[in-house]
Amino acid sequence: MTTDRIRASRGIGLKNRFFARFAVPAFGVRLLPTGHGVVYVVLLAALLVGSINHNNNLGYLLTFLLSAVLLVSIIFTLRNINGFICQGHGEAAVFAGQALPFSLSLQAKDGPCYGLGLSLDGTSWSRVERVDALSAACQVFMPVNRRGRIEMRRIFAASAFPLGLLRATREIPIVLTGLVYPKPLPTHAGSEKIQGEREENDTFPLHTAGHDFDGLRHYRPGDHPRRIHWKSLAGQRGLFAKVFEEDEGGGAIFSLADMSGRSLEDKLGELCYLMLRADGYGARYGLRLGGQLIAPGRGLSHKSLCLRALALYQSS
Repeated sequence: MTTDRIRASRGIGLKNRFFARFAVPAFGVRLLPTGHGVVYVVLLAALLVGSINHNNNLGYLLTFLLSAVLLVSIIFTLRNINGFICQGHGEAAVFAGQALPFSLSLQAKDGPCYGLGLSLDGTSWSRVERVDALSAACQVFMPVNRRGRIEMRRIFAASAFPLGLLRATREIPIVLTGLVYPKPLPTHAGSEKIQGEREENDTFPLHTAGHDFDGLRHYRPGDHPRRIHWKSLAGQRGLFAKVFEEDEGGGAIFSLADMSGRSLEDKLGELCYLMLRADGYGARYGLRLGGQLIAPGRGLSHKSLCLRALALYQSS
């Protein structure tokens, strides 16, 4: 299934505000005419008036035939918007200022559903061309600027299938959770020196003089690629990582109190930048957030732990 991200303009237009007074709430669905639908109804009214004035039987026949097409379109539009099940799974995570992707699974109940639009805020839409009986995955995106935990209790679904004359919108109750990390802000404040750090290029080396090679160990998920012993892999002996004496100790602890930002969010952004920089060089690092201390470590699990702590620190 292909999922395309589309953008809709904010708010509703004058046409929708006018017709919203006459929207038909059917089966929990809000039904409004599209621009093509308005033109279609106006033409039907003109055909009916012309047929009455000229007492034209063929005009009556054409008017009633096109009216029947409109009624059938209403039935299929309602069936299409109500004919699928939507469920959320997993927890999404991004940095502030990015679009938070929520994973969904869609499944048709009684037959295929076509041309569905899904949105969390009514402005950013994801389009799903077809939903079948087999569960299929898709994503919806929501721009976020605030750090912390995000919880969504509903999602909007819309469809103009089959003829584009009517647009049906349905509100689906759902539970979606996400985590928004602070936006990294470049800084040099508060970065405690790691043992052996090279000042001339301000980087976090993987090993330095005084920290000798201590052997190999089996690769663990999250090990930095620069620590992998590629010769062992090339010799088909397996995947190993290099170990140095400094691995069991040392490292840097980045403290919130040492950051130079004016606000709490700026300080957390600086902390996020420092820990991401240290992680990029495979160095050991930890965090001190008020009374909370995360001991120095490395790897994907340690990185996730630190980012989660930054995201949830005094978040409302």
